Amino acid sequence: EDFTLAPTAGLLPPGGQASIKVGFHARASKEFSRKFTIDVFDSAVPSVLGVAHSLEVELMAEAYSVDVDVSWPEEGVEGLDFKAFKVPDEQTSALTLHNNGKYEVGYKVLLRKRPVRDVLTFTPPEGTLAPGATQKLEVLLKTSEELDLRLNTDVRVQFTELLTNETLTDLTMPVSVSCHAVFSQFTIVPNHGLNFGPMVYNSEKSRTFEISNTGEFEFRYVLYPEGAGPDAGGDGDAPPAKDAKGGRGGGADRS
Repeated sequence: EDFTLAPTAGLLPPGGQASIKVGFHARASKEFSRKFTIDVFDSAVPSVLGVAHSLEVELMAEAYSVDVDVSWPEEGVEGLDFKAFKVPDEQTSALTLHNNGKYEVGYKVLLRKRPVRDVLTFTPPEGTLAPGATQKLEVLLKTSEELDLRLNTDVRVQFTELLTNETLTDLTMPVSVSCHAVFSQFTIVPNHGLNFGPMVYNSEKSRTFEISNTGEFEFRYVLYPEGAGPDAGGDGDAPPAKDAKGGRGGGADRS
């Protein structure tokens, strides 16, 4: 039964009263309506007068489900995958929440631990979903150091049933995050500079050095005298890198 009553019978003394507990068990998502009758007898057992008075009581209740869903930015991939990128470059993505239920639902993005708490920003981070509504959450990833996340689930979307202000722990949704952020890297050989040694006046001698890209991304480079600007005798569009790692004298740049 959807409704339960207890107690279903009893004896009331003069001026007395009794409380009847009515329970409801929601077994399906729908509206329910039931009726029950309270019959009043005399106190004799068995009753002498029979039913002296009857009172009909109607019970109504509604059982509904909170039905929320999410659409991910990449088809076939559940979560956010920012793939590989260079450290200074901001990465953006988005996910969309759907309320397929009958009533409003509250949501809130929880960044539970570092490093996701430090590098991820969700906009808007919390709000309300009207029935049948969708909400797009913009996601920004920005890191100042190398970062490698593989299916990290420290991000959660928490939902709240607004009619009762109850946190729906069973519907808390993990958001899987993956990314691979690296610096541009290079080596210079020899790394101690070039020594031409003693030379006869008005003679020429040549030496070579090698710049190797040991990172995962291509980069541009420019050579210029110490103390001069990067466009002195070089490519003015290629400033010296601040995000590169490598040997001494490196003028590597991200592209």
